Amino acid sequence: MNKETALLYLSSQSIQDYCEEHPIIWHRKEDTFDGDVLTPTPAMAMFFGLLSETGALFSQAEYWHYARSGWGDWISGLSARTINGLRARLDRNFYPSAIDSLHVWALLVETGLFARCSIDTVADAVGKADITVWPTLGGTAIKIGLRAGTRYCDARTEYKRKYRGATDAEMIDIVLDMGRPQSPGNKRWYSVDDLQPVIDRAMAWADIPF
Repeated sequence: MNKETALLYLSSQSIQDYCEEHPIIWHRKEDTFDGDVLTPTPAMAMFFGLLSETGALFSQAEYWHYARSGWGDWISGLSARTINGLRARLDRNFYPSAIDSLHVWALLVETGLFARCSIDTVADAVGKADITVWPTLGGTAIKIGLRAGTRYCDARTEYKRKYRGATDAEMIDIVLDMGRPQSPGNKRWYSVDDLQPVIDRAMAWADIPF
């Protein structure tokens, strides 16, 4: 599935409101280890595939059901332990990451500075950009990497970028402050202030300050 996935625009507030009504369920990090397997299609692609089909947000349980159905024969050949670990990975890693990508894109759209967004789920799987945006004011595409500010996430990111493909030197990393409260929706959120490096890059093509 080597293609871009078109996204629906959902407002940043509506995304937070949905998660407030359907709080994120966090598994222990250790629960995900048995599910660290290569899936037939990227887990992020399954999330955005379901989003494209439904046109609305969905719960972690709905995401798992969709992914499990889509992986069909492959997943039926796994052990129960591996399946449980895989579900924990989707719940803990992929679902919140996809929500973050949607939310950050919404924050960028709401600045009025960006005309288009692309998420290449294959590139994401090998450790490259989570989001690519094109400024309305002109200039080249801006690649963005989103990650949590933890030692574990730093190590995973370093591993992916070292062994699964080189990262564009121009990509902007946006790190989520883990000192923030987990609210709303039992998760931490990026803010528009976090995206100032992206805004600055977009504004470099214009003479007016943001």
